[in-house]
Amino acid sequence: MSSYRIPSIANTCSIFQLLTSTRKAMTASEIAKELELPRTSVFRILKTLEEEGMVVAMGKNYSVGHRLINLGLQMISHIPERQLCVPVLQELTHRTQESSHFAILSGTHALFIEVCDSPHALRVARRTGSLIDIHCSASGKVLLAHSSPQACEHLLNRIEFTPRTPNTHKSKESLLPELEQVRSQGFAIDDIEYHDNVRCISVPAYNSLGQVIGALGISSADSRFPKSRIPELAKQLKKASQQLSSQLGYQGKV
Repeated sequence: MSSYRIPSIANTCSIFQLLTSTRKAMTASEIAKELELPRTSVFRILKTLEEEGMVVAMGKNYSVGHRLINLGLQMISHIPERQLCVPVLQELTHRTQESSHFAILSGTHALFIEVCDSPHALRVARRTGSLIDIHCSASGKVLLAHSSPQACEHLLNRIEFTPRTPNTHKSKESLLPELEQVRSQGFAIDDIEYHDNVRCISVPAYNSLGQVIGALGISSADSRFPKSRIPELAKQLKKASQQLSSQLGYQGKV
């Protein structure tokens, strides 16, 4: 651990990460228990964040504040790939009639920096700024599989392997063979692992150095996305990734 580390700032970052990843407001006691921090320290941090508009208090419960959300959206708007991927996603959704997205790695999550919704009334609803677990999402698996061996090992050791559905990978040992398959076949599948009745597919996008800088994905209700549709959607995604990657200076073939 670095001698320059400031514990109070590190604890604040942990609270931010917990509140942005959870789907419900939490009390100071719940946060302290989850992060294994003193309740008094957590309470003082939360009160400071509340005064700064970073969190919102609803009785004894705390959730992410609008100021923090705005900062996150401003950060996303400055990601250079975002502007380039908008027309690519629009065309992809037009061709497939399914919701599409572009995601980047953010810790043990994939961060959606752009989303294009399906025209169908029944569709997978995602929003820009959403975070999803990397062990049970197609885009997360792409980003994990194409990390360096050291980074991949580090992330695998940090993942909690929270079961979202009966199909979710529950261990590092279970996930590793699939990551190897993702590298060899060029795409990843979320086979109803993150949400019930939802199937997803994703491919990598590359920069001028040949590095994977994000993942293009499609999500759909499994009733419209049977496994027999995987080859078709993989082909459409690779075509879209080729377009985006070329704009980013990539000279190879996706």
